[in-house]
Amino acid sequence: MRYAYRHKTYDYRSFCDSFYGKTRVVFSNLYEIEYFVMVCMAPAVFGLLAVAYQPELSGYSVPMLLLVKTGVGKTVLTPLISVLIILGAVSTGVNMIAGIVERIVHGAEKSVEKRKAQAVTASQHQKFQTVTVLVFTLMTFGIAQFGLIPLVKTGYSYIGYATLIVIVIPFIVHMIVGCVKKQPVMGSEAAEN
Repeated sequence: MRYAYRHKTYDYRSFCDSFYGKTRVVFSNLYEIEYFVMVCMAPAVFGLLAVAYQPELSGYSVPMLLLVKTGVGKTVLTPLISVLIILGAVSTGVNMIAGIVERIVHGAEKSVEKRKAQAVTASQHQKFQTVTVLVFTLMTFGIAQFGLIPLVKTGYSYIGYATLIVIVIPFIVHMIVGCVKKQPVMGSEAAEN
């Protein structure tokens, strides 16, 4: 909070860019990925905790279905949760792939324009978009083949290590460097006068 106030960085992107400094290209994007993964995984863990001791859990690729099937109103909620899972997966997948494709295509076009010193044509833009969409669609299909349980089992250990590298260590280093520099807090100059 103090850092955000001092540097007038109130949204997380500008905060990360300011905080990570020269390494912002790497760590700011890693921070966003880490945040997104944590937000997506938290509901899955809470759902798993509700049915963690059920012996049938290992047979379900979507543990939330087990939670609904063993709960109250299962005849109505089971088809409803199935439809909602499909709709949520489709809408999220389409929006995420569209967003990341735009970001990557824009970056690729900027690098081509710098290298060749000319604007990207519409056909080149279409080729960049098509290849990027195919790559990310195939990646998501590949990830979907692993299932939720194995991803949660192995994913959380890697998320812990990534959190140490991307969030904890830079904050500690920044805190130490900030204490060494002894930067005055914004507004303290006015209070002294």
